[in-house]
Amino acid sequence: MLAALRSLAPARAPRPQRVIYMAATQDITDQGRASSIAAAVRRVAVVGIRPMIDRLATRPAAFVPAALHADGVAIIPIPTMSTPEADAYFGAAPLASLADLARVPPVDCVVFFRKPAELPPADQVLAALRANGGSGAPPVAWLQSGIRAPAWEADLLAGGVPVVADRCIKVERARGRGSGGLAGRL
Repeated sequence: MLAALRSLAPARAPRPQRVIYMAATQDITDQGRASSIAAAVRRVAVVGIRPMIDRLATRPAAFVPAALHADGVAIIPIPTMSTPEADAYFGAAPLASLADLARVPPVDCVVFFRKPAELPPADQVLAALRANGGSGAPPVAWLQSGIRAPAWEADLLAGGVPVVADRCIKVERARGRGSGGLAGRL
């Protein structure tokens, strides 16, 4: 009977495949690569972080960094709204802008919680990531779930910055570490 009901339901359009870009010369759709990157991060800058206060605590820009912090990841907050105090960001003083990444120790990843139209210009992101990476590889630029900006991503890739798009770093970290612990806190 269930099969008969399914045959009556309208056909769903196939969901577009999420693309994970890992290098300027290669497009990768392998979830495992994103998960391994997320599992390995130790210091993450978060652009668009929200404080963990009651009215904002249910937003991904608040609870995803909180879950990462609870898992031992150092969070470098880069809020895009006025901020109360450092305690709202796990005791870390918030940076005023992405350009201030140059004055903190290197990060493994920069996570963006911004709508595509609100992302900082790619050339500013490239400059900030290169300044933070020093002589080593630049950090990964990570666009959270639901965020895609193909032209912006292509500009970063052309500049040699690895990009992961339309993926939740919290979920991918849990997958990469082989535990449902973080994913279970959604």
